[in-house]
Amino acid sequence: MNYRRLGRAAIAAAIVLWLGGAALGETLITDAKISEVKDHGFVLAIGSEMVPVEDGYGTHYWAGRAKSNRAAFQVGEDVTVRVKTDAAPAELREMSDRPTWKWLDRIRKDTIPIVVKDVQAKTLTASLDDGSTFEYRWTQKTEVTLRGARVTPTELKPGQRLFAKARTLPSLETFLAKASDDAGLIVKKATKAKRTRAKKLPGTGGLVGNVLGPANAFSMFDIMSDNIKLHITFTPRTAFKLDGGKVTARDVAPGQEAHIAYSRDRFGRIIASKVELFSHH
Repeated sequence: MNYRRLGRAAIAAAIVLWLGGAALGETLITDAKISEVKDHGFVLAIGSEMVPVEDGYGTHYWAGRAKSNRAAFQVGEDVTVRVKTDAAPAELREMSDRPTWKWLDRIRKDTIPIVVKDVQAKTLTASLDDGSTFEYRWTQKTEVTLRGARVTPTELKPGQRLFAKARTLPSLETFLAKASDDAGLIVKKATKAKRTRAKKLPGTGGLVGNVLGPANAFSMFDIMSDNIKLHITFTPRTAFKLDGGKVTARDVAPGQEAHIAYSRDRFGRIIASKVELFSHH
């Protein structure tokens, strides 16, 4: 394995995919199972770890393809979560049942057909092609075109059919970036950008870096590679070696050089299949 094949641009692309955008901070998006419901949070089974997370006023809940609340989630339920890992305790930013997360992910990332239901001063409510309803945030930066002409969102009428492209804000609200009655105005640009990003980072590869800290409760550790901090996720199947001898994740320590064979999962995380560590004597 040639661990030095990835350049700075590829590593930067990995960070964007891992964090879901730098503005969202140290964020983990992962599948989990609810192990315990607490007064101010949950205990989540993530891989082989039991991880306590704290929720609050700003936590977003989704269930049944709609906004929801913490009461909708019970022990034993399979969920997808967004967790701020650089907080103590870890902060639960978003939780959803898994089918709803796929629905929400499509709205936030893809260009989708919508039918306008209602437009207010800051929101646009739309019917989607699966029969669900979604409320977008919009501002003066929202680009709306009808028959090739730029219009404001307030000029849209109920029943108009459009194609919508959204963006996730740091607040986790879904911002309507573009809407048009011509899908080509949106899809061509989005496809070109997607292909460019895909070329920068292969689905599998290798990295070399220096370990910044020990493995944490999220089955993660950080490395610095080409002056960029990367989050490395490991699983019970990840093979660890230290100076040629078999070890475990508990032996990961700051200052070691790490050679990592990885693949990316559906969330864009860097999942290590093999970690070779080297001590500095």
